[in-house]
Order: sequence, then C-alpha cells, then structure tokens
Amino acid sequence: MSSFIIDGLLKLNGAQQFQNDLKQTQNQTESAVNKMAKSFNNLAKTVVAAFSVRAIAGFTKTLVSAAAQVNASNAQFAATFKEVGDSATKMFNDVSKATGVMATRLRVAGTKAFSQFKGAGLDANRALSETERYLNLAADAAAYYDISLEDADMRLRSFIRGNVEAGDMIGLFTSETQRNSKALEIYGTKYINLTEAQKQMVMLNIADEIYRQSGALGQASRESGEYANQSGNLAESWLQLKAAMGDKVLEAVIPVMQSISNIMDDMRYKVEDFNAWIDTNKSTITGWVENAKTAFSNFIRFWSTLCDDLRWEFFNFIDAVSPAFNELWNTISPIIDTIREGLISAWNKIAEVWAESAPFFDELWITIATGISEVVSGISETISAVWDFLQELYDKIEPYLPTIFETVETLIESAQIFVKEKIDTIVSYLTTMGDTIKGIFSALTLAM
Repeated sequence: MSSFIIDGLLKLNGAQQFQNDLKQTQNQTESAVNKMAKSFNNLAKTVVAAFSVRAIAGFTKTLVSAAAQVNASNAQFAATFKEVGDSATKMFNDVSKATGVMATRLRVAGTKAFSQFKGAGLDANRALSETERYLNLAADAAAYYDISLEDADMRLRSFIRGNVEAGDMIGLFTSETQRNSKALEIYGTKYINLTEAQKQMVMLNIADEIYRQSGALGQASRESGEYANQSGNLAESWLQLKAAMGDKVLEAVIPVMQSISNIMDDMRYKVEDFNAWIDTNKSTITGWVENAKTAFSNFIRFWSTLCDDLRWEFFNFIDAVSPAFNELWNTISPIIDTIREGLISAWNKIAEVWAESAPFFDELWITIATGISEVVSGISETISAVWDFLQELYDKIEPYLPTIFETVETLIESAQIFVKEKIDTIVSYLTTMGDTIKGIFSALTLAM
C-alpha cells in the first residue's frame, strides 16, 4: 500500500473522530445550557415567591413586631436604670465580653434582676453592682446545665427570693443552717432577722459559693464559642437587624394605627349618638314597628286567602279527574272479582279434601288412644299386685314383731352390762398396778 493511500485513510479517520468529538461537545453543551436554564428558572421562581405580596406583607409584619419588641425593651431599660443608664450600658458590655453572650440578650434578665434588687431596698449603684454578679451566675448556669438563659434567669431569681426548690434544676441547694451561717458571717444575725435586701444578698452569695465550688463558675466564658451560645447570639442579632429595618416601618405604621383607633372612637361616638337618637325618637320608631306589624298581618291574610284558593282549586281538580278514576275502577273491578272467586273455589276444595280425610284421622286417633290405655292399665295392675304381696307379708309377721323387738332390746342391754363390767375390771387392774409402782418408787426414794 502506498504512502498516499495510508495518509488518506488517516485523514479520513481523523475527520470521523473530529465529527464524533464535535457531536459529543454539542450534546454536553446543550445539557449544560438546559441545566443552567432550569436553575435560572428555579431561581426566578424563588425570587418571585420571596417578593410576592404575601411574603412581603409577612416579612414586614415581622419587622414591625421586632421593632416594637426592641423599642419596648429600650423603653423599659431607660425607665428602669434612669440616672445609672450609662453605667448599666457599660456593665452589660462588660458581662457580654466575660460570658460571650450579646449585651442585648442580657438586657431582659439584667433589667428584671436590677428591679428586684432595687425593689428589695438596695440603692441604684449597689443594685447595679449585684446585677453584674447575678448576670454572670445566670449565664454560667445556662451554659453549665444546658438550658436557656431565660430559664436560668427565672430559676436563679426565684432561688434568690427564697424559693429553694427553684434552684434544683440549676444545681443550687441550701438549708436553714447554711442560710443562718452565711447571715451571721455577713450581717451578724440570723437569716430570719434580715431585711429583704439582705436576705437576697445572702442567697446570691450562697449561689456564688456553690458555683465556685462545683466548677460551674466561668462556664459561660468557656462555652462562649459553642453552638448553643452562638445560635442564641445569632437569633438576637437577627432580632436587632429586623428591629433596625422595621423601625422606620413602625414609625409609619403607628400613625396609621392611631388613625384607625381615632376612626373606631368616632364610630363609637356615632353609635352612642345613634342610641341617643333612638331614645329621642322612640315614639316614631314605635309607629314604624306598628306599621311593620300591620304590613305583616296583611301579608298573612293574603297568604291565607291564597291557600284557600289553592285548596278549592284542588277540590275542583279532584272533581275533574273523578270520572277517569271511575272508569278505571270499572275496568279492573271484573278482574278483582275473578281473583276473589278463584280464592273461594280453592278454599272450598281444601275443605272438601279435609272432610274426606276426617274418618281416617279419627280412626287413627282411636287406635293410638286404645294402645296408650292398655299400657297404663298393665302398669297399674303390676303395682297393685306388688302392693298386695307386701301387705300379705306384713300381716304374717306382725304377731311376732313385739317378741323380736323385746329380744333385740334384751341382747343390747346384756351387751352393755358385759362391756361395762370388763371396762371396770381393766380400770381396777390398772389402778392397782399404778399404786404398786408408785409404792415401789416411794420406797426407793426413802432408801436413797
């Protein structure tokens, strides 16, 4: 084969491979384009769904709700801490750095604790200082016992107020002896004699000591990077972000809500005015009611007349169709008569057959009755013969019965006398033998 032919075949094979590669590339390209088109289509649907009217309305509602919640929390914070507001903000930030819990998450628990301490009698600065210690303990309790910060806060505040059972779930327990010991150590008197503020400080110190000894103290800081704390922080960040986005929306919504409230108030006033108008025009309204009653009575009268007319029309209809029914009856009456005569004929035939069969049944009954009578008579005769035999036997032995009875009675009495004599003899013998043995033992006792 010449080199020209070989070169030509190689070129042909190369062209075929190139076409195959080109076709494969085309198929892959079409598949990729279809997948991209499908992905863009799904993305477009997702975007449309996300920005639908219902989704936007729902999301806007959550923004407004978050903004209202955060604004209420801020207002509560400002009203609670007042002159120590700046110090409180710094305190929350310090606790946040120490525990890894966002400062805004700590605000609710801290505000409640501060209010409790201040309400018990502590001044603002002392209450703020104890709140910082309290928040660290609450964060440590939540981390150490794997519960929410809100739950730990509720139980710890209850424990500090003296509800010792509330501390069970967060590892806090105390006895009266321990409370009195701590009260004497700090205040020089028993727990029962302390003020409410002093009692709460004693319980806070006991909680601090228990966590310090158990290793729970500082647990929030050690777990600050764990999932539970980070997820809580993320939820709080999302709430604050929604509040920031919804703040302006809330500013726009509040006037609308106020307008709606004003409209509802106006409606209430209008209703009250309407009620007053009814009182003023009671006689006129009464006249309207009487007219309505008259109109209703007229309607009832009309309806009654209409029903009467319909009833007479019904009777006329009956009169009109009666001839047709009579004709129908005349047509079917012969048929009914034929059926009735057939039934009578059949009944007569049955009676005739019964009359012819009656003698046979009478004779059969007489035969059965005669057989039963003979059987009963035979049984009666047998019983009578047995009775006669027993009577005759009794008559024969009756003269000997007294002698038999006397003989039996004599035999029984003789047997009784014989048995008694033998028993007496045996008893006498045993008594004599017992006395003899007793005498022998008495003699031996004296000899010894």
